[in-house]
Amino acid sequence: MDREQKLDEIITAYLKAVEAGEPIDQAEWLKRYPDLADDLAEFFAGQRSVERVAVSSFLRARASQVGRSLSRLVRVRFCRCFALAASLGYRRG
Repeated sequence: MDREQKLDEIITAYLKAVEAGEPIDQAEWLKRYPDLADDLAEFFAGQRSVERVAVSSFLRARASQVGRSLSRLVRVRFCRCFALAASLGYRRG
């Protein structure tokens, strides 16, 4: 088995362990495969970068959704308050 195949198998095993919810100690994986430690460290760093971007994108999307929901809520509340004031005969000034 060549180096790339071995690396592919190790990364596949790692990702399966992550998916299965197993506790992951990246340092342990690096110790387990010292001949591929540099490549694995590079993979782990790339994975962290992707996770940060994904989380950041998710949070921005959620914040946008929350903002739209709050905006709708404020409009609805304002309309209800305005309608109530009008029904009670409130006039400005």
